[in-house]
Amino acid sequence: MKRPIAQYYTASSVSALEPLTDKVLREFCGHLETRFMGDKEGKPFDFGEWISFCSWDISGAAPFSRQFGYMDQGRDYDHTISIADVSLDYFAAVGQIPLLDFLLDKNPVMRVGPPHLSNLTRIALEHLIARQQGQDPDFDPNVPDFLQHCIEIKQKNPELVDDGAIVKRYHVELEDPAKEWKVTNSWFTRQEGLRCRMRLRSGQTPKSAS
Repeated sequence: MKRPIAQYYTASSVSALEPLTDKVLREFCGHLETRFMGDKEGKPFDFGEWISFCSWDISGAAPFSRQFGYMDQGRDYDHTISIADVSLDYFAAVGQIPLLDFLLDKNPVMRVGPPHLSNLTRIALEHLIARQQGQDPDFDPNVPDFLQHCIEIKQKNPELVDDGAIVKRYHVELEDPAKEWKVTNSWFTRQEGLRCRMRLRSGQTPKSAS
């Protein structure tokens, strides 16, 4: 599946997803303002945690045109983020010492590996079924997402791509939203005219990135 989908990871193709990510970023700024900047003193909060919520919501918007809702909830409401963090720590360790994977996750007597991310598989499968049945209310044909690209590839190359390959692809994608933050950070630092209106205690508004 890697070869046929590569065309959708070019700069021009990824830039077509900007309407989806722009919406998430505007909501990110809005959440920070309404939750933590409603008065002159402001409220302390964990910015890194909210960056994680934003990154995961982007990870939902880009493939499926629908956010996961972590910013709306203001918390890791289904524990997917914490499970993914544990899994990534595990993969970092076995990447350095591959033998550990056979002793832990692939142990035939007692598995001691990371928790399964079955929730991600369910999310990908539900969106795939709804989209193929024409029952996905979040999909805008004018702004095709990665899931729609995968479905088109499946229709053109049924011998190479099936539903299982699509679900597996996005299970891997959703495990690592850190790359989505790279997109988010790039947008913040390069977008002309960005104004998040993160007011300082003096009431001033930071200048937009240039």
